[in-house]
Amino acid sequence: MLNFNLILIKKMTLLIFIWFISIDTKSEIYQWVDENGHTHFGDRAPQTSTVKEISKQVNHINISSDLSSPEMILRHQQAIDA
Repeated sequence: MLNFNLILIKKMTLLIFIWFISIDTKSEIYQWVDENGHTHFGDRAPQTSTVKEISKQVNHINISSDLSSPEMILRHQQAIDA
């Protein structure tokens, strides 16, 4: 019985640890237009352009889905704003 309790405690500790690690896995997404008029997206803002942080606007998009390209994200956001 003691061995079972130890195993249970270890498993629960591991699950709680994994849960705490996964809580704060956010990153910022930035959008900017370069000198040629091309729109770019990235997780680091460039020093040379005016940058708009769009993290909160795309917060609910699953980037690993069909909205994985920046152009598709932009079209999706424009459709929401329309």
